[in-house]
Amino acid sequence: MEVNQLEEVLGIVREVSRKNESMGFDYCVSEDDDVVRYVGSTLNPLCVTQVIPLRLVISIPQVRIPALLTIEAFTKGENISNKPEIEYLLYFAGSRQIKQTLEKLRKYLTKPYLVIRFCEETAEESFKKIPKGVKCSSKEAENALKPDVEDIKEFYELEKTTEEKLLKDILTLINNLKLRPKT
Repeated sequence: MEVNQLEEVLGIVREVSRKNESMGFDYCVSEDDDVVRYVGSTLNPLCVTQVIPLRLVISIPQVRIPALLTIEAFTKGENISNKPEIEYLLYFAGSRQIKQTLEKLRKYLTKPYLVIRFCEETAEESFKKIPKGVKCSSKEAENALKPDVEDIKEFYELEKTTEEKLLKDILTLINNLKLRPKT
């Protein structure tokens, strides 16, 4: 990666970190296969509920940064998908290809799941919480993380990355999506 691009990525990470306060974010772990029926979004205010296979999550910033970038994309009209829940998956996967991203995720869609809910700061507090019907087995997602490093490497096409550099490389990939021009 060029030095200028790396500096730009680091700038985005800093900017996203500052914006963290402007978003309502809630999450939990669920063992319920029916949880995928809660995936969806509203546009005004922008609120998204999404389900991610827990085995693909190495850290909470990995799921928070795509949420912030999704809100920013819709605010600026730079979104690729018309559906915020799909836009989120694109950022999570570090890809601009909707069909390939959905196909890739299907391969890993097994329980346990990380259910996330994020909303713009203008949303009412009750909107910012996980829907009441979701059966959560734990609200302590950070303690429940048991990433499958080999699956993560395969999912992100980072097979040659060391385990120590994996999170940094994933966050760089996610942030690079913002840097790439729309196709």
